[in-house]
Amino acid sequence: MAEWTRVSTTAELAEALRQAVPAIEVNGVLRGMSMITLAPGVQLRGGTLEFGAKGVRLTSDTVLEDVTIRCPEHEAAILNDHWREITAHGLRRGGAQAIADAGGDPTQQGRSKPGSAVVKKEYLDRSQIRAENPWLKVQAKRRKQTAD
Repeated sequence: MAEWTRVSTTAELAEALRQAVPAIEVNGVLRGMSMITLAPGVQLRGGTLEFGAKGVRLTSDTVLEDVTIRCPEHEAAILNDHWREITAHGLRRGGAQAIADAGGDPTQQGRSKPGSAVVKKEYLDRSQIRAENPWLKVQAKRRKQTAD
């Protein structure tokens, strides 16, 4: 895993992006920026980014984690260079998988029924190893909470 480079000014962020630093952590609030593009594989986490126009453009294999992005209401906060490849199903599925991977129950979010078979079938990866199956982890956690 790459070591995180910490930035606390817009100039430091611009330089890290120019150098395609693989892991960037933002400290604090960075204001008055133009749109930025993350190079393929770059991870950006933390802090608040305030833009005067469009926000962050993602490319292949980029990751945003715990970042607050603010931009004018009529502008896009997050853009993607492969926007035709993004589907509503993919957005729903990604969130459900992330919740399950973290040990949470994705059926407790939104309008899903608790224990929904649709979420299990359509939104979670099937694991090749039973011990790593996120749905079984959710069920085991639910059983433990019920037993306590």
